[in-house]
Formats: sequence, structure tokens, C-alpha cells
Amino acid sequence: MKDLNPNYISIRIKTTRDEKTTQKAVKYRIGQEIKFLYKKKQHLNRQLYQLQLEAAAQPNGMWQHAIVQTDELLNKTMEGRYQTLNKNWMHS
Repeated sequence: MKDLNPNYISIRIKTTRDEKTTQKAVKYRIGQEIKFLYKKKQHLNRQLYQLQLEAAAQPNGMWQHAIVQTDELLNKTMEGRYQTLNKNWMHS
């Protein structure tokens, strides 16, 4: 959709068949990267869930305060990163 072409594929295009091969290779590689990132996200979500269950079982009651502070910090960090990505996207 965004016409992303990775730099790791270098195929000389002489015919339309070469061009189609390049397009398929790029599409395949991006699909593989998306699958990898999805699996990584799922693994991290499972780890986070387990840690939340362990922390919620702690008797001192500080868990809710820790969640609020962590959420605020994450939101601030991610907002800054998304702003940087949007700036880079607009300039390219």
C-alpha cells in the first residue's frame, strides 16, 4: 500500500517477468516480517500477562499504583516515537 521496497533484494529487471518476480519477493519478505513481529508481540503479551498475575497476587496493594505509572510512562514514550515516525514518513 505504501510502496515500501526493502533494500536487501537486488534483482536486475530486464523483462516484465523479472519485475513480477521482484514484486513477489518483496511482498513475500514483508509478509514474513509481519508474521515474525506478530509472534514476537504475542510472546511479549503472554509474558506481560504472567507478570501482571504474579504482581496482582502480591499482598502490599501497590500494584494499581504501579500500573498507572507504567501506563503513563509507556503512553508518553510511544507518543514521542509515533511523532518521530510521522515526521519521518511525511518527509520521505
